[in-house]
Amino acid sequence: MNGSADGIDVLVGQRIRQQRTLRGISQDKLGQLIGVSFQQVQKYESGANRISASRLFTVSRALEAPIEFFFSETGETRADGEDETEAERINGAPADVLSRRETLKLVRFYYDLPERLRPHVVELLRAISIEDA
Repeated sequence: MNGSADGIDVLVGQRIRQQRTLRGISQDKLGQLIGVSFQQVQKYESGANRISASRLFTVSRALEAPIEFFFSETGETRADGEDETEAERINGAPADVLSRRETLKLVRFYYDLPERLRPHVVELLRAISIEDA
């Protein structure tokens, strides 16, 4: 690419980073899985390099995510067919909360827990946040 990154390239890169982090896969490991260097993965994630359709297909298989995931700003659609904004879904949270590394790690760790413990962790976090407010 010449000059600045295109908006869709940046969005696709952000979605790759998000899914990679949720899966607990390093840039190096993803590079190995898709046949590129970790530096190339970095360039895809930043939007500095445009990813080809065939490479994105390989990434989607490696990260176990459907192709459309990489093009949807939120990954969710309202009943009227329009994409939900993060602000609509997360009242009071920063707009970029779902793309933050700490959020992705928290989600990944949550799903690593045995299913029977998850409600207790949610209740603990709710209690802490109410107490702190």
